[in-house]
Amino acid sequence: MEKSKNFIARYLTILIGAPLVILLFIYANQLVMNIFVSIISIITLHEYYECFKRTGKANPTQWVGYLNCILITILQFIDKEKLYAAMLIVLAISMLILFIEQIATAGKKTIVDIMVTIFGIAYVPFLLVFFTILRARQPMGLIYIAYIFTSAWGSDTFAYLIGKKFGKHKLTPISPKKTVEGAIGGIVGALFFSLIYTILINNVMSLSINYLHISIVTVVLAIIGEIGDLAASGIKRYCGIKDFSDLLPGHGGMLDRIDSLLLITPFAYILFGML
Repeated sequence: MEKSKNFIARYLTILIGAPLVILLFIYANQLVMNIFVSIISIITLHEYYECFKRTGKANPTQWVGYLNCILITILQFIDKEKLYAAMLIVLAISMLILFIEQIATAGKKTIVDIMVTIFGIAYVPFLLVFFTILRARQPMGLIYIAYIFTSAWGSDTFAYLIGKKFGKHKLTPISPKKTVEGAIGGIVGALFFSLIYTILINNVMSLSINYLHISIVTVVLAIIGEIGDLAASGIKRYCGIKDFSDLLPGHGGMLDRIDSLLLITPFAYILFGML
């Protein structure tokens, strides 16, 4: 009964949330889009920091991370060619602030606290920013974003259903519930949904996206997504928690929901640039 409720909650969240996010990506202007991604970054980064703090694993300097989320949003309005250099400068300044804090507190802030803080910045806002960068790429940005959501949803759905029905072989000790069958199902699901999406896009918009190319990209991104999911599972296992939060019914926290997308999006940006 409890599993049935979780299943219903899981897919109700998708059915309600996914269309809203997709509509936002389609119709919102760049300013609204940047602010939205910044808010998601702050929520996600907060979940990441809190999982270390509440379990006593580390005491990150959270305000530095949140400031990075805001600054990265502002930096996107400068010359795109200078964006990456500006982001690295902000990261370097953040490290300087953290080292000064360590000295000023006579070592109460440990190197672990500093590393957890910095990794959170690199892991969340520095990766999420590729959503807005990819969306701004004209004329294909929105098509690429919709592709990412479609293939990710297909991967998640197939991995869950096939893993639950046929899963027998454990994938890795980091995430005991994940199976080899579920992982393969995730790749198949991503491929299936992405090909349907590509066929529709090619016909409706008179495009000529190569099916072999998109299939290769999909398989690569699906594997990267699995790695992103397992990486988040490793963090949760280290901190001894099941979910990063209970923000999203049936899914856990925001980071539980987008852990694979964090890695997929920057690599999608790279791979689509090669097509």
